[in-house]
Amino acid sequence: MTNNIHVLNIVNNNQMPFLQYIKNGIKKAECRIASDKIRKFKIRDKLKLRNNQEFIVCDIVFMNFYKNFEDMIYSEGLKNLVPFVDTVEDGLEIYNSFPGSERVTKLGCCAIGVKYITGKLNFEL
Repeated sequence: MTNNIHVLNIVNNNQMPFLQYIKNGIKKAECRIASDKIRKFKIRDKLKLRNNQEFIVCDIVFMNFYKNFEDMIYSEGLKNLVPFVDTVEDGLEIYNSFPGSERVTKLGCCAIGVKYITGKLNFEL
């Protein structure tokens, strides 16, 4: 058993309520560029996702690596990653808008499987 806790910042607002969807079990994976930091994460580690005073803590239940966002969305399922959009194009637009997203061409990306444990949110869905 591992006790590693990794902390990542995440966007969370009324337009993109990522944390609420994770808490409700709808968003099943968090996407990140497959940097050296992310590659050190292990299944059964804990992941704390935070935005200002809001946060959630999750178990990492899988780590799936892809060469680009599009492959990831088609493999993982759009609604498991960005449940509040209706098209793959909209999902890609969101991922490509994040700072540093251009690094995906060199490093690839990772779908980090998340299962909610606890947290503090400012609003519920």
